[in-house]
Amino acid sequence: MTTESDAQAAEIEIRGVGLWQWVQAQLDIAHYRPQAAPGVVVSRLSDRNGIYFVIKNPAASTYYRLSQRDHFLWERMDGTQTVKDLVVAFFMAYGSFAFARVAGLVAGLKANRLLVDQPVLVYQQASRQLQRRSVSFRVANLWQAFLQKQFAISGMDRFLAGVYNHGGRLLFTWPAQLVFVLVSLIGVVLYMRLFTSGAFNVLGAQGSVASGLLWLLLLNLISILLHEMSHGLTVKHYGREVRRAGFMIYFGLPAFFVDTTDIWLEGKRPRLAVTWAGPYSGLILAGICGIVLTLWPGLAVNALLFQFAFLALLTVFVNLNPLLELDGYYLLMDWLEIPMLRRKSLEFLRSGLWSQLRTSNGGQRPSPATLLRGLSRDERIFTVFGFLSALWTAYAVLIGISFWQARLAGSLSSLFRNSRGLSGLMLALVGVLISLAFVVAVGTYPLLLARRSVRWTAGRGLFSNLWRVAAMLVALAVALALLPRWFEAAWLEPALAIAALAAAGWLAWRNSAQFASSRLGWSLRCLAAFAGLMLLATMAGLVAPSRLDLTQAANAAAGWLRAAAWVALLQSGLILLASIDLRQLSRGEKLALLAGWLISYPLAVMMASQPGNGVATIAAVAAALVPLLTLTCLTPTFTSFWRTGMGPGWAVLALALASMVVAALAGAPATLSWLLLAAAATLHWLALRRLGSRGKQPEAGALVDDRLLLQRAFDWTAASVLAQFSEMAGRRAALALASSFNNLALAAGWPVKLRNGQVVGQLPTDEPLAAAGQTLGAALTVLLDLAGDEIGQTLALRTLQRAYDSLAWEDREVGGQYMFRHVAGADALSAAFESTQRDYARLLRQMPLFSAMSRDEIELLAGRLQPRQIKAGRDIVRQGDPADDFFVVASGQVEVIVQDEQGANETVNRLARGDYFGELALLHAAVRSATCRAVTPSQVLALSRTDFDQLVRGHFSLRSKLDESVQRWELLRTLPLFAELDGVQVQAVAAGMHSQRFGPGQEIVREGEVGDLFYVVETGRVQVFLGARDAERVLRQSGPGEYFGEIALLAAAPRTASVRALEETTLLALRKDNFERLVAENLYASRALELESSRRMLQSRRSAAHAGT
Repeated sequence: MTTESDAQAAEIEIRGVGLWQWVQAQLDIAHYRPQAAPGVVVSRLSDRNGIYFVIKNPAASTYYRLSQRDHFLWERMDGTQTVKDLVVAFFMAYGSFAFARVAGLVAGLKANRLLVDQPVLVYQQASRQLQRRSVSFRVANLWQAFLQKQFAISGMDRFLAGVYNHGGRLLFTWPAQLVFVLVSLIGVVLYMRLFTSGAFNVLGAQGSVASGLLWLLLLNLISILLHEMSHGLTVKHYGREVRRAGFMIYFGLPAFFVDTTDIWLEGKRPRLAVTWAGPYSGLILAGICGIVLTLWPGLAVNALLFQFAFLALLTVFVNLNPLLELDGYYLLMDWLEIPMLRRKSLEFLRSGLWSQLRTSNGGQRPSPATLLRGLSRDERIFTVFGFLSALWTAYAVLIGISFWQARLAGSLSSLFRNSRGLSGLMLALVGVLISLAFVVAVGTYPLLLARRSVRWTAGRGLFSNLWRVAAMLVALAVALALLPRWFEAAWLEPALAIAALAAAGWLAWRNSAQFASSRLGWSLRCLAAFAGLMLLATMAGLVAPSRLDLTQAANAAAGWLRAAAWVALLQSGLILLASIDLRQLSRGEKLALLAGWLISYPLAVMMASQPGNGVATIAAVAAALVPLLTLTCLTPTFTSFWRTGMGPGWAVLALALASMVVAALAGAPATLSWLLLAAAATLHWLALRRLGSRGKQPEAGALVDDRLLLQRAFDWTAASVLAQFSEMAGRRAALALASSFNNLALAAGWPVKLRNGQVVGQLPTDEPLAAAGQTLGAALTVLLDLAGDEIGQTLALRTLQRAYDSLAWEDREVGGQYMFRHVAGADALSAAFESTQRDYARLLRQMPLFSAMSRDEIELLAGRLQPRQIKAGRDIVRQGDPADDFFVVASGQVEVIVQDEQGANETVNRLARGDYFGELALLHAAVRSATCRAVTPSQVLALSRTDFDQLVRGHFSLRSKLDESVQRWELLRTLPLFAELDGVQVQAVAAGMHSQRFGPGQEIVREGEVGDLFYVVETGRVQVFLGARDAERVLRQSGPGEYFGEIALLAAAPRTASVRALEETTLLALRKDNFERLVAENLYASRALELESSRRMLQSRRSAAHAGT
């Protein structure tokens, strides 16, 4: 039997082409012929922005929205035209080269299975298989299943069609609709009167909370089922398909779902009707219950009807919340015809509205009336929706808390205390799930809002000073500690304590790992043990009052855990005190130590004299005495770290210890102490993350020899290591380190020593560079060993890494050649530097912006690039900020976001390795035109205008070449011909062009000739004419920024007119072969490349396998 692979292999052999040439042709997306999948349905729709199309593949149940221009391309995807042909067709119709549009459209259509060729997502499948092996992936899957997991039931579309055809259609008649309106209005008012009267209990049925909870779950399922059925029946009313429906888990609770995507093929009114049907059904059902409860108050099922109406209205309340992507949000968005309404509104409130408030005519702030008149329709909608959304969120949270306190918390607490046996525990577990779902539903958005606020604040530099951060964290701790008193919620106190102790313990343990086995590491481990033991004691104390049968055991466990915790806390202070020479302490420090020890004795006597049994007395004494002794022991540490980056963390720790003493003396809860402890651990963590060198080393200047560069490299590195060490270990430890180093340097005869944080001494002028480098390498090794004894080798090597990274590139190069090769741990840095520099140079050489630069100039630029690690979600630059740096993406992905005048953000591009942005910052002061944000953890390489200017002073051709590249790019960017290309693609076109000069009267192209050049007028003027010289007909004159000869890029067609220069003229010319290479490169959108290459690679493997047998 002859297979498809056999036929393909035979064809390759007959044609005489090589296998790899054939594979390359198969992978060339420019020659790919997209063909629409059979049976695709096209629906032509319109909104206030014009006509658009929605297409659907019924076989795959996929959809795609097309603009009119996209639909133009879709109509030509019949399998006969290549992607390149589509680019040409688009150009002929719209006058613009749409590489990205065509490639993106083909990729999107194929990903949604709207083309004959189906996607094979090889990389995604391989990544998913690798992820499934990790524990974190399984945990994330379990959490996602708790939040939302769907289980579709087959045949639901036929079932709903049957329900509609056998009576369901009557619900959509006008008499039925009139009855529904009256019932929903009257009945809901009657129900609210009953609800506020307190005649019924939401959780209670027949006096039993347990049975009431079971009925509540059952009725909730019925309410959700009818809600989703309403959506589905409305879809069938408009003749559309219910793609999927069935059972689901939503926030840990059972629910139902109906997929109504098929209604996208209809207009605005049907979409609104389908969305409204769900909440409307809840109002109708609640209205019916309200009428029945009012007219027949003695019915036996009234308690259940009350619960059912409550759940129906709760579903309406949640679904109409405009901040949740549920029915209410989609209703408003479809009605206003503004996609992504919530995101645009919040973005406008954050930036667009405030920018208009800040400025107006004459620089004065406008009045509210003037501002409102100046806003467009969409801006007014964004303003109103944004403020109402904020008010709705606050109202929903307050109502949720009130309901929790008034009804749910008490009922669930009673259920848990009275539960006995397996059934009782199961009911308690269900209650816990309900509580968790309630807390997640109510608290999700406030937490997200708080997280965004923190990011926004951090992005504007308000967290740059750790003392300012410390003040904020202390204020937050005080506010959180007061919450239980403000809301009178007994459960909030232990919840805050547990959260704070867990955070403090985890962060303290992470911080201790940075210091390895040093004294600081062991002290922080003891602090982490204290938080962990106190956490367990707090949790054990919660069990005692809730379960009487466990009271004695829980109290005993809590007592022993607290005792162990106090021992660990005291040990953390003693470890640091033992490493300090008390004779070197200042008079103030000695007095503070003495005062602390003197106060401890009368304090212990006073606490011991309090009435109570012996165990309680010992616990009370320990709760006051141990924090005071620990605070006393840490006094020298506090003073040593006061002016360092770790100082704020130690200061807040002192506040935490002091508050423990006050809480013990006052007999008050220690919640504030635990919150301050968590704040201190957070500040230590931030300080370790921000640990850095003294900044960038100044340039050496011109005509500096290697000996001076070697001396500079050592001086800067040693001083930077010492400065970082002082930040982590304290000023006193840094002075001791410098003293020890100077003693060893004197004994070894090294010509350097440390004084006031700087290196003193010079290399002998007669010593060979190799020997001098070995000497300095040995000195640096000793310095790192001394630092490692105090803070651990891990942090010591990190100080070296950061000092090395901050060296000027000349010093780094010479230091690597002579000195760092003799330093343990630094030899790898030197080798990595050489490899990194080569990689940087390769990246720059591939950029169109630097295509005119020589190899030496590229290496000079690469030497100035500074790597920066960017976390996912962080902004690298922001629109409107001053531009001082040029960036190259070395790894990861970066999205480019542009904010329009209304404050709405739009992602216009996505950058990957080798892409760049901010090139204008190298030439002159500019303002960022877009925000660039890391999508994944990324590394960018930064070149500042200051560094570039220093290079230009010694290499004047750099600026002229970059100026020329940017001028060409800016010229091409204004042409409608390249309107569909992004900035990098336009620069690629500019890099492929070359200059041609013509004198007055000189002919550039001749009518009838077959040309292969496209021209753009850079300077001068040209004349376009028809006919011979004795019978010319002038068509037009063209000046700078205008172009001609574009047809030559698309086909080997004769010139349709002649062109001559009218004056001295400079043209930018692009050859056809360069343009075709540009087309081939830029048609490879990342996703299109993955989709196409994966399918064709499978095809190539089959053919290759046959060819090899």
